Amino acid sequence: MLDLSAQGEDLDVGAVRKYVPVGRLSAAAEAWFAQAFIGGRAPSAQLTYQGPTRAFPFRKGEGEFRARARVENAVLSYQSGWTPASELVADVEFHNQGMHIRAAGGRVSGLRVTSASASVADFRNTELRVQATARADVHEGLAFLQQSPLGPTLGQQFARLRGSGAMQADVRLHLPLRRMGDREIEVTAALTEAAVSLQGLDAPATDVSGRLTVRNTLLAAADLHGQWLAGRPACP
Repeated sequence: MLDLSAQGEDLDVGAVRKYVPVGRLSAAAEAWFAQAFIGGRAPSAQLTYQGPTRAFPFRKGEGEFRARARVENAVLSYQSGWTPASELVADVEFHNQGMHIRAAGGRVSGLRVTSASASVADFRNTELRVQATARADVHEGLAFLQQSPLGPTLGQQFARLRGSGAMQADVRLHLPLRRMGDREIEVTAALTEAAVSLQGLDAPATDVSGRLTVRNTLLAAADLHGQWLAGRPACP
């Protein structure tokens, strides 16, 4: 039986991987930890552990393990191939077999994150779920998708899109790290009086407003309206 309470100050977020209980997690979870927490500082952290060491991580309620920290200017690589989240200000909690991160601000490439969460219910299964809301210029939002693992699957026409204007994006990722072929990705973008053009085509669409949703590798829904060639058709 172990009964432990500890506090720390001015901790290096990049050192999290050194304290992961190797051998108690799946190989995919250990690999994810090895690359996930890149940097940042935790001004303070608290740790409590109460229970039998052989039963850790207490999936059946045999004990209680909890580690909490407020991190600043942190960098998180949530999935290989995607631009890491940086400048994060977040509350991080490890509780028994899972983890939860709630961020109040940060940046992903040119997108300014206004709120975000990431969680793993059980590191044995290693299914990472990410939700985020971000604001950006349309140019930055398009670049984020075009340079992501989704970019090649969305086709050449999407790769040629350019734009400017205000955009808000809601991102949802379900990443089963041991079965990435089953991943689920949904990005919904809301545009307000934006300008959108196709590289190689002189006439842009202007005053474009509305929403579009990309789900996995497909453009799942679009309700956009704007002005093109002096008319006001709905954008495709």
